[in-house]
Amino acid sequence: MSAEPPSTGEPVYGGAVTKVEPFGVDHIPDGERHGKPGSQFFVWFAANLNFPIMLLGFSATTLGLGFGAAVTAIGTGALAGALLMAVMSRMGVRLGVPQQIQARGPLGFFGNFIPVAYINVFAGIGWAAVTVILGTKALTELVPVPFWLGALVLTAVQLVVAVYGYNMIHYLERILAFVLLALFLLITVVGHIVSLIPGSLVVEVDRRTATIYFHVIDVNDEAEVRKFQDGVRKIEDLVIRVMGTKESHRALKAGQLGEGTS
Repeated sequence: MSAEPPSTGEPVYGGAVTKVEPFGVDHIPDGERHGKPGSQFFVWFAANLNFPIMLLGFSATTLGLGFGAAVTAIGTGALAGALLMAVMSRMGVRLGVPQQIQARGPLGFFGNFIPVAYINVFAGIGWAAVTVILGTKALTELVPVPFWLGALVLTAVQLVVAVYGYNMIHYLERILAFVLLALFLLITVVGHIVSLIPGSLVVEVDRRTATIYFHVIDVNDEAEVRKFQDGVRKIEDLVIRVMGTKESHRALKAGQLGEGTS
């Protein structure tokens, strides 16, 4: 463990974003503690808006859960995990050391190795690897670069942020919380459009006539066809309100949209 910087009354690190954090698992002096409880929201909120979490969220439907049940299960799990983290974070405020070091109290120095130290290292490497792999796959879809180059760039970015430490992480997470939220809302809308309504499949989209052709399962009469079309038009209205052009908004208000759904 590195030596603690001498206390001169003035913060050594403070709130500087572009300064490398001088602390690791050291005890954090009272003068260097400038975080607020609310700042934890952005860190954990943005950290959970990533590709692995998105895949885990989609896995709920593969297990047979409907949208409502999946959201309930995810929300319940997130709340339970957040409450546990909230209780444990209180100890960090009092003791001024990371939870990995706090665990030495009940487990001892050597007893802390396997359940905390090793698992934390492997979990960190694992999450970083998954994030880099999935992030690189997305990057190569957008930019014509080799996979190895994209992975190298993303790894370098993660290392730079990790080296700069606490303030840099909190600064970026505040920005990413809003950016990733907007992107995930967009992904949700697009994902809903692709499947649109359970039991249906988009067969073709004719942009010239603004017509969507569906293959619908288990529709027995004209009334059910009309019910399905009404559901599609409601979704179309929501999509236009979120992502539509000014012309589409005007047409929506004038009631000129939705007539071409087939």
